[in-house]
Amino acid sequence: GVGIEIGINRLQGILCDLNGDIIFNTKIPMPMNSSREFILEIVIKTIGNIIAVTGKERHKIKGIGIAIYGFVDFPKGISIFSSQNTASRTELQKRQKSKKLFFHH
Repeated sequence: GVGIEIGINRLQGILCDLNGDIIFNTKIPMPMNSSREFILEIVIKTIGNIIAVTGKERHKIKGIGIAIYGFVDFPKGISIFSSQNTASRTELQKRQKSKKLFFHH
């Protein structure tokens, strides 16, 4: 699965196997107070880059997890309050064309 952590001034992306072992890890600096659209684009590009660099077939990815700081409405898949302007599950699913998207905080 792919894991994305949206931090205050960086984004971290990983690919791990079913045992939780990290296969690939990347960290991308982000300016503080980045726009929602900027964060969304970085998340989408990072997921695509992780899949491309590791050579994994997209349909074999079991899920994509998003970790953000702040308050999250889990049933709705939205960030209620965060230090970053984070995108919603629906926005990411539309762009990734994936139902395998999970939020955690």
